[in-house]
Amino acid sequence: MSSLPLPLWPEAERPREKLLKLGATALSEAELLAILLQTGTRGRTAVDTARGLLGEFKSLRGLLTAERRAVCRTPGLGSAKFALLQAAHIRGATVIIATHDKGMIRSIGGRVLYLNQGRLYAAGHIKKRYDRMVL
Repeated sequence: MSSLPLPLWPEAERPREKLLKLGATALSEAELLAILLQTGTRGRTAVDTARGLLGEFKSLRGLLTAERRAVCRTPGLGSAKFALLQAAHIRGATVIIATHDKGMIRSIGGRVLYLNQGRLYAAGHIKKRYDRMVL
């Protein structure tokens, strides 16, 4: 779909419409970021730009913590969009998910806490702690 402008995508595939119909959990990081970016550039949709940014900065966290100069090198991203991303990052929410599904834990990444009989046993980044987790 990305070779076509977003308005020509089937409605069910457009990030904003998908969010409104199915909720944020149904969207990929690239689709969520595309909603924040709002527009693409000539020949590239906002989704294309978002995928490129996520690839370059390795993750949404990498993008949100990158220096302004590095982010603004991307065509279509100037100071205004950088400021918007920073504001979204600062005002973001912390989400806690309780699960026994190790696949879900791997796919979400980020920081992980685990409990055993009501006690906190470990806290750390998923890549450092996953192998020792008791779920």
